[in-house]
Amino acid sequence: MVMKNRKLSLTAVLLIVFFACLVTFMTTFVLLRSSYEAKLGGDIVSAGGESESGIDFDKLLEVDAYVRANFIGTVDYEKAMQYMLDGYMYALGDKYSVYHTAEEMQELTNESNGDLVGIGVRVMMDDETGGIRILNVMHDSPALEAGLQVGDVIVKVGDLEVTADTYNTAVNDVAGEAGTELTVTILRNGETFERTLTRRLVRSEAVFLEMQDNHTALIRIYEFTGNAADDFIAAMEEAQKAGATGYVFDVRNNPGGDLGVIVRILDYLLPEGPIVRIIDASGEVVHTYTSDESEIQAPMVVLINENTASAAELFTSALLDYDKCVTVGQTTYGKGVMQNIITLPDGSGIRLTTHYYNPPYSDNYNGVGIPADYELEMASSAIADPALDTQLQKALSLLAGSEGSN
Repeated sequence: MVMKNRKLSLTAVLLIVFFACLVTFMTTFVLLRSSYEAKLGGDIVSAGGESESGIDFDKLLEVDAYVRANFIGTVDYEKAMQYMLDGYMYALGDKYSVYHTAEEMQELTNESNGDLVGIGVRVMMDDETGGIRILNVMHDSPALEAGLQVGDVIVKVGDLEVTADTYNTAVNDVAGEAGTELTVTILRNGETFERTLTRRLVRSEAVFLEMQDNHTALIRIYEFTGNAADDFIAAMEEAQKAGATGYVFDVRNNPGGDLGVIVRILDYLLPEGPIVRIIDASGEVVHTYTSDESEIQAPMVVLINENTASAAELFTSALLDYDKCVTVGQTTYGKGVMQNIITLPDGSGIRLTTHYYNPPYSDNYNGVGIPADYELEMASSAIADPALDTQLQKALSLLAGSEGSN
């Protein structure tokens, strides 16, 4: 049996905030984060030793007794329990259903609240050096105060040289506890220099506005968690004040997020009508979230790729269902199921797939994805350089020619 790694498995493009204890990230973030206490029923073990679910507790106790009586080493029961729970969730055959330790659950809570310990940057691997390229620097962050800039490449973390082979380790090494220091070596314009930063609590920022020519607002949305709804609305209002007449929404490499966040954002953009339909295992609609009559009327283009997933796909499909946008890029990931996070009495918990979620009018895209109206393949690394970002260039040209939807 393959157990999941406790370190975060990073993809080629990593869109995260560095935070103290990187938690397991199973392809996408959770769409629904409702936590509640798991209550155990009374007699769950039958006379034969098996639970009502078929788990043979007698067999487990028999193995434990033999190990305790004969094993020459020491049994780490905490680790054994963790692995058993990992294995149980793994056996479900659902890559989104996992067990989380108490520490991981706390990180999920902090992340959902938009508060993370770190230096306050979003990054990806630099193709040329294998280093950590900075995509965004957050406000009121250690990175900003240290003078780190978009486009800087971290080539050394402490004494560790950052390469393609050591990239994941280096990213994990940046994580640490609040109040601890971190020294990094920065490559900028061919020159290197060191900066020492002190990790602290950072307000996570997932939305960034970049005004373009021809009164076009480029709004990059990295995830739909924490403060993303407030930040998105603020970005839209700032763009409107700047005279924006068209919008490019970039949700490439966006892994998804929280149901409440994506519903607020789509309610802001869409006219009156359904936003998302929640479907149970039997195919019944158990709830429909709706939008009021207020909406944004302007040409819109959504940038998508193979790493656009979950809530980011709902964002895309909902705008498409209301003929509010066209899409540029590549077919999305295809995650149309949602998870509940259940907190256990000891602070640990499970993330369990419980429902499907369907767009306002179109079919569920789980396992299929959403094809782009304008299919245009591009290396993910090109996102970091507007001159190489052909998908962005296509989106801007569509708006310039008024081909974006209203």
